[in-house]
Amino acid sequence: MFDINMFTHINITTNQAFTTGEVITGGTSGATASVQSISAVEVQTVASMTSASPGVATITAGHNFIEGQQVTLAGVYEIDSGAVTSAVYTVRNPEANTFELYDTDGITPVNVTGFTSATASHGVVVVSNIQGTFVTGETITGGTSSNTAVIQSDAVGLNGITSFDFPQVKQIGMAGGTLAPYTADTKIDSTYGENFQLIGSVSVANSGTTKSFSAKALKVSFEPAVIEISPSDLSLIHI
Repeated sequence: MFDINMFTHINITTNQAFTTGEVITGGTSGATASVQSISAVEVQTVASMTSASPGVATITAGHNFIEGQQVTLAGVYEIDSGAVTSAVYTVRNPEANTFELYDTDGITPVNVTGFTSATASHGVVVVSNIQGTFVTGETITGGTSSNTAVIQSDAVGLNGITSFDFPQVKQIGMAGGTLAPYTADTKIDSTYGENFQLIGSVSVANSGTTKSFSAKALKVSFEPAVIEISPSDLSLIHI
């Protein structure tokens, strides 16, 4: 038996950390959730920004920002010839050491006209046991730490809030302890199995068992020594 927890990722516009296990609450929605230890934050020093539209930020040490994440750029720089010390921008076309700056709508390029210094920060708060529905743009507050952060807006295919369901699971694992460690890949291909449509009957060698069923499309998964036939009203056939 495996206890499978499906987590939700909340993208925030700063590198604010929360305490593992504490309950966060949405300031607008009133939704709550428990913070997981796999939450992550990132802050990087921007070495330079091109005077262009869109401006291109260079991070010499490299970064892990991805397309659509929204970062807070804090420092001394100019946008449209106006001084800016802190604002939120969308990461577009990221490379190992660079990314382009777009507005929070994800499609309007940011016209950088001057640069002195800046840092770029972002965070992903991984939560479980959600009660209610969080909304983009609202402020979340930690019940233990009292730390706060703002949930980013949806941009260019990346949602501020993403709830993962079982189809996104790539592998189920068990650490072991008194039992042998175990992993099972859910990928269905020529290595791990295939999906078929079956009509008629299935006979398993050496079992002496034949299972008949009505003419309908069925999903069948093949694993070592087991054939599983869906839907659930059909029993398992074990070799």
